[in-house]
Amino acid sequence: GQGLSGKLNELFKSLQDATTTPSQISSRSVVLGRAATLAGAFHQINADLVETRRAIDVQVGVTINEVNTLTAKIAEFNTQIKSAEVSGQNANDLRDQRDLAVNELATRVEVFTLDRPDGTISVFTARGLVLVDQETTRNLVGVESTDNDGLLEIGYDIGGTQPAIISDLISTGRLRGLLNVRDQSIPSVQRGIDALSGSLINEVNQLHRVGYGLDGSTGNDVFSGLSVTTNAPATNTGSSSIGNGVITAPSHLTFHDYEVRFSGTTGYTIVDATTGAGIHGNYTGTAITLPTVDAPLNIVSGVNDTLVVSVDGTTSGTITLNGAASPGLAYTSGSALAAELQDKINADSTLTAAGQRVTVNFDSTTNRFVLRSNSAGGASAVDVTGGTARAGLGLSGVTAT
Repeated sequence: GQGLSGKLNELFKSLQDATTTPSQISSRSVVLGRAATLAGAFHQINADLVETRRAIDVQVGVTINEVNTLTAKIAEFNTQIKSAEVSGQNANDLRDQRDLAVNELATRVEVFTLDRPDGTISVFTARGLVLVDQETTRNLVGVESTDNDGLLEIGYDIGGTQPAIISDLISTGRLRGLLNVRDQSIPSVQRGIDALSGSLINEVNQLHRVGYGLDGSTGNDVFSGLSVTTNAPATNTGSSSIGNGVITAPSHLTFHDYEVRFSGTTGYTIVDATTGAGIHGNYTGTAITLPTVDAPLNIVSGVNDTLVVSVDGTTSGTITLNGAASPGLAYTSGSALAAELQDKINADSTLTAAGQRVTVNFDSTTNRFVLRSNSAGGASAVDVTGGTARAGLGLSGVTAT
């Protein structure tokens, strides 16, 4: 059948046809049918990718077992070689077979060997972990990951109840290749497909909402609306959880993944997993607002709503932000909060009496506020000296000119 691009073209053609003959039920039905076909294609692609990851995961388990089989062989060859050479026999054939086993092992995982005086060898893998110690072995084990859809992590048997996870320490061999495809290549494709489908859903729905049905209704979607999902790593030591989010500004969606990293009881950073950019904030029991295209700021609410600013040596009174009147206020953009900061600072009676004013901008490249005194001269400076919103807005210890 047609690929994804063909189905996309068919949907767009049906939409164009519907705009030229909007009163015909048949043209509207074609749009719905082709939209359903396209949605099915996206679902099938995702299902195929999930199945491919599962198939690769099976191969990870098989390869782990092969590693353990080979290390057991090498340990057995060590025993035989040691016994033969102690009794004065030639063990060259056994040594050749052991070398072959080591070479086979090296295709599956990185290995280093150390010759022993008694004719045995020790075999090490990532970061010097022992796989074969003369006549004994340490096994690798597959450990289901709670943070990766139950797929296998590479564990190292250290003799206790819980193996050490060493997946990130494996740098070469078949195991590394399988992990790279399973955990990097395929998820990257999945994210691309998700972004494409999400963007399509978002754009088509926004356009469709401004149109009218034959019954006069409007504001209707073609596709089911987008949703935001969240999950927390099983390794988190805290008990906090985040519920599913709500999309309030569809036109600002980035289709990126974000991490919310708490650095304390209330302090957090929102990190864009695609760009690595981070925005700091303080949480006081209200919602957390994620970035949009204009890199919006976090919440200023509850006790986090005041600033004290020194402009060219003149210290303001306590400047109160709008969050005090509307606890939980989430600013729609960094520039919106910058505008409020500028207005509030310049409205302070102490600064006004001294003729001091500032300009406040938001730099979306660095996700930081830029405060400048309107006074001329190299000695002019703006210093944020206090206030409960100071740390949350990233203005601690900041002097700007």
